Amino acid sequence: MGGIVGIFYCSKDHHSEEGIFNCSNKGTTICYWNCVAGGIVGACRSDSTSVGTVRIEHCFSKSSIKGSGITDSMGHTSQPKHNNVGGLVGYVGSIDTLVVMNCYSNDSLLIHATNTTNQVSGIVGPAQTTVRLYIKNSYHVGDIAAYHKSGIVFNNTDMTVIRNCYFDQTIAPDDGFGVPLDNEYMKTAAFVNQLNNGSTVFMMDQEPYVNDGYPIFGTDGLIFVGAEWYYEILNDDGSITYQHLQCVGDTTINDERTKVIVRSNTHYDRNEITEVTHEYVYEKNGVVYWWNKTLGKFTTLYDFGAEEGDEWTVEVGDETITTHVYESELQYIEGIPYKRLIIADPDNAFSGSLLSSIGHMTSFFPERLMNRGKGYRVEGLRCYWVDDELVYKMGDEDCDAIYEELHHGIEEQTDAAAFAVYPNPAKGILVVETQGIASLPTANEYRITNLMGQTLLQGRITAETQQIDIESLPAGMYFLTMEGETMKFVVR
Repeated sequence: MGGIVGIFYCSKDHHSEEGIFNCSNKGTTICYWNCVAGGIVGACRSDSTSVGTVRIEHCFSKSSIKGSGITDSMGHTSQPKHNNVGGLVGYVGSIDTLVVMNCYSNDSLLIHATNTTNQVSGIVGPAQTTVRLYIKNSYHVGDIAAYHKSGIVFNNTDMTVIRNCYFDQTIAPDDGFGVPLDNEYMKTAAFVNQLNNGSTVFMMDQEPYVNDGYPIFGTDGLIFVGAEWYYEILNDDGSITYQHLQCVGDTTINDERTKVIVRSNTHYDRNEITEVTHEYVYEKNGVVYWWNKTLGKFTTLYDFGAEEGDEWTVEVGDETITTHVYESELQYIEGIPYKRLIIADPDNAFSGSLLSSIGHMTSFFPERLMNRGKGYRVEGLRCYWVDDELVYKMGDEDCDAIYEELHHGIEEQTDAAAFAVYPNPAKGILVVETQGIASLPTANEYRITNLMGQTLLQGRITAETQQIDIESLPAGMYFLTMEGETMKFVVR
């Protein structure tokens, strides 16, 4: 018995992958004797050993499975026996491989607590030892009552791989298959990020709850605090510099809880002269909204709920771009699914591809309109990190070296800037060389800001080489602005 399929059967000449995608089941299943039951699939089988691969992806079950004895004519009720049960798959027979990815089970599996013949697991029930099991980015919550029970899979096979899978620590022992967690933690944004593992498959279940507060499927999750993007900038003189985006926190604008993204466009050479702005975005139901500073309102930046043929309008200042979706598909990176949209507009101002949880592959924001007439254009994403971990890179760019430079500074300077700062990284003291501009009427006024744009230190430069006491600044990235120009430096 299965909520979607009773038996998923692979014939002896069937070697291709087949599967069940984007399905769900709610209800109740009663098990009496020799029952094989799963919330999605009862059993996966073939008529020959190691034949066929079954994939179950983006599915969930909120189906309770209960054991019930049989009452005879004398009124005696026997115990439910010999039942194989899984929250998603009840039993796996002689197929080659079962893949379960991005799924969850949330309901009780109450068979019988003392009868030793029942075998129950939160995701996949018993499997033959010759089967390959690959289970990733999935979780189970809901009581389990059985003598033999497990949070994720019931038994180890010849090749069992469990990655990024979790279960309520109160319902089953820690047998090494999956990670037991506190069930209240499993209702938090931190757990959603952990479960997503860089994707946007799951999002928070918010009031009115549809999954008791546990993660549900959705396309939210593009903007994580701790996410960083590195794009290349092509300048009109042919030189290559960079744009660095970093999500540093959140704030409230027009009653919306928004993420703050620091946008740093570096001109001239490497760490010289950085144009710093703050952008504000938030997500809802797969749509990413961007704060239009000119109009004083939020407008749509991305719509990951769109499909082929759909359109949306992007507003840049008082101009508009109408994007058309020409293609929508899932793209897998390191086994993680990302929704990929190919979009274009008549003026080619924001055309390109989008990846859910990462953003636009050419420029995160519509830079071709934002930077019109400034002598440069953003030409492509090179690296993307979340919490210091490299998630995505384009080609063979050395993202580790880029990250080291962005976060730990560089020692070399050029003559392109009107002033220089060193050492970079700094500790305790920062030296500013003004190269003669200190004699100008306003050149000696400086301010040091953090990533959120807050001014932490300010003062005046009275010498061409002057030390600034930065002992009070905690470790991190900062900007020194003077005479309309900005330099980035790092405090260790």
